[in-house]
Amino acid sequence: MFEINIPSIMTRLITVLLMLALAGCAMFRNQKTVEIEKLLAASGFKMRLADTPSKLDQLKQLPQHKLVAQDLDGKMMYVYADASNCKCAYVGDENAYKHFQNLALQRQIAEEDRRAAGRDESTDMDGGGWRFNKSW
Repeated sequence: MFEINIPSIMTRLITVLLMLALAGCAMFRNQKTVEIEKLLAASGFKMRLADTPSKLDQLKQLPQHKLVAQDLDGKMMYVYADASNCKCAYVGDENAYKHFQNLALQRQIAEEDRRAAGRDESTDMDGGGWRFNKSW
């Protein structure tokens, strides 16, 4: 007779679900990292590749996926290290940092506007009877 081992099936099912959840978290984290790196590049940060084992070791010593300020020879510089994805660091000065802050704020406002528009659409799909026309 065929016997079903329920605890074994449940253990396997839970293991698979946990693996999927972890993969989803990693994918979200990678997507966020890519978005930040695009903003850094657009802000004037320069990408510095860790193209030797020594540079990669140094890169791994820095705080990962965080923008940190460092005084380099009396000049404030900002560094974003990513040893896991691009194996690089983004380095920028005060101007690049200010530009990054502005772009990040614009992105946040645009995201909030997009979410608000989505909520408005879902609660009032017909626009409350108002229509845009050429005479407006």
